[in-house]
Amino acid sequence: MKKLKLQKAAKTSLMVLTGTFFSTCVWPDSSWSDALRYKSEDGDLRIKLGGRFHYDIAHIDADRDTENTTRGEWRRARLNLSGRVNDWRYRAEYDFSSSSNSSIKDAYIGYRGFENVRIRIGHQLVPQSLEELTNSKAITFSERALPNALVQGFKLGATAKFHGKRWTYNLGVFEGRLQGRNDRPDSGWGVVNRFTY
Repeated sequence: MKKLKLQKAAKTSLMVLTGTFFSTCVWPDSSWSDALRYKSEDGDLRIKLGGRFHYDIAHIDADRDTENTTRGEWRRARLNLSGRVNDWRYRAEYDFSSSSNSSIKDAYIGYRGFENVRIRIGHQLVPQSLEELTNSKAITFSERALPNALVQGFKLGATAKFHGKRWTYNLGVFEGRLQGRNDRPDSGWGVVNRFTY
C-alpha cells in the first residue's frame, strides 16, 4: 500500500516539475492559463503541454468507529502534448492512473488543409457516442451513464470528419488497441459512421 502511494506521489511530482521546467527554461515566452502554451509569431507553430488530475475520495461513516474508513484513488492523471504545424495537428496523451492496457489515450496526427474536412490517423476516440466524445472535464457527473459501456472508446484507426453549418458526418476505420495487441493479434477491424444535424 505504501509503495503504491509513493508511486502516485512520484508521478504527480514529475508532472508538476515537468510543467515548471518547460515554462521557465524551454519556452520562456510561453503563457500559462489552463495549460502551458507556446505560439510562434506567425501562428503557424503552436505547442500545448497540459493534463488533468481527477481524484476520487469516499468516506464511509459506519455505526461503529472501528468500521469507519476513508479511501481514495486517482480516476485520471493525464499528461498531454498537442499542437499544430501549419495545417497539420498532433496530440499525444498518456494516463498514468490507468491500470488497463489503454494507458495511451491519444496518439494521432491530423490534417485540416481541406475546407470543412478534418482527417486523423492514429490512436483516437471512436466517433460513436456524444457522451464518450464529451471531455471528462465537461460531463455532468463523475461517471458516464451505463449505456456508455457499449462504446468502443479509444482505438487505432483513421477518421474523416465532414462538417457544414448545421451538420457533421464522421467516417472511420478502426482496429485493435495500440497497447496490449499481442494478447489479441487478430482483433479484427470495423467501420464507423456518425451523422449529426
